[in-house]
Amino acid sequence: MRTVSINQPTYLPWLGYFHLMKKADAYVFLDNVQFEKSSWQCRNRIKSMNNWIWLTIPTHSNLDSLIKDVKIANIFENDRPEPWQRKHWKTLKTFYAKAPYFDDYSQFFKSIYKKRWTSLADFNIHIIEYLATQLGLSPVFLRSSELGVDGKRTNLLINICKKINADRYISSTGAGEYLKIDGGEELFKAENIALELLEYNHPIYPQLFGEFISNLSFVDCLFNCGPESSKYVFDKKPVE
Repeated sequence: MRTVSINQPTYLPWLGYFHLMKKADAYVFLDNVQFEKSSWQCRNRIKSMNNWIWLTIPTHSNLDSLIKDVKIANIFENDRPEPWQRKHWKTLKTFYAKAPYFDDYSQFFKSIYKKRWTSLADFNIHIIEYLATQLGLSPVFLRSSELGVDGKRTNLLINICKKINADRYISSTGAGEYLKIDGGEELFKAENIALELLEYNHPIYPQLFGEFISNLSFVDCLFNCGPESSKYVFDKKPVE
């Protein structure tokens, strides 16, 4: 079976994002759907000394903007990195400089926060593909906007599967509700595409600053666990 997972390109994704990717032969970035402000598409959480904090990318968008069309709200101040870039890089250094593996990955993050980005999707996808390689993942990466398919909600997912000759679609259990509303199980079955909903049990891994906090950006695990990150993401005991 050729398995596909289809997900929006989010900023510094959490661990469960890569759990789905591990199961997929092809991974489609769903970038031709509506952008949502204050969503995972433009922000995520990292751990600070006291709790957790947001890292948020400022964006320009309209109510009906598609993810692929969303621009980062840059001010183009000389040749310097944008204020949000300087803030994100400084924040990562502040809270992770003493993490065991921060130095191993810091050059990549330093470089992306120096480069001038315009497209939010391009920026997110660049980071996601890098993080995937650190976990040993290498599915075929595709963008839905480049596949020449249309449709809404479940029908769009099915059309993507058919376009790339996938006969199994995997998704998170979190998407199960809208699939149920759409009659997704019957729609996939009618097209001879197996539908599988995966539940992710979040692991506990070594973390800085006291009590463990789950559901952070994967970079928290990467900086703390380095090459061992894949064992925690894919194999370890979940939070009790």
